[in-house]
Amino acid sequence: VGLDIALHAGQIVAEYAGARADASPFFQKMIDAGRLGRKSKRGFYDYSKSPKKVDRSVYELLGWQESKIDDLEIIERCWMQMLNETARCIEDGVIENPNDIDIGVIFGFGFPPFRGGILREADKQGVDYVVARLEDYAEAYGDRLAPAQLLRDMASAGKKFHQIAD
Repeated sequence: VGLDIALHAGQIVAEYAGARADASPFFQKMIDAGRLGRKSKRGFYDYSKSPKKVDRSVYELLGWQESKIDDLEIIERCWMQMLNETARCIEDGVIENPNDIDIGVIFGFGFPPFRGGILREADKQGVDYVVARLEDYAEAYGDRLAPAQLLRDMASAGKKFHQIAD
């Protein structure tokens, strides 16, 4: 998916989810600079090299400085934010069956199949652990990472997602 498509999808999601899912303003800057990703051979990565490498000129374009964020934090912030939105969808009655959700994120979003799906991963990590990490991330990076009420309730009750249907 190119950055132009990612921006469009982000704008659609933001219509539903509001500020917690605003499309990144950096996408528009990248698009304006002709950096659409693999399809334009320019994006966040330098696709002319094998294996692809981060294109360091992006930092200047976007006014960024390199950070030293731990790999685990990057991974957790990505999947836990997706889990958080999934929990909100469950709260809203949009989706309900944990197996359907896990299959959907594997085939729809490309969540790693060997993890069994996002809800299985949450069960494995422990919902209480997820809530604690999201609270830490919300404190550090803003309320959009604050745990959904469903996650808080499940953590306090010691529940797992694959027990909800029982």
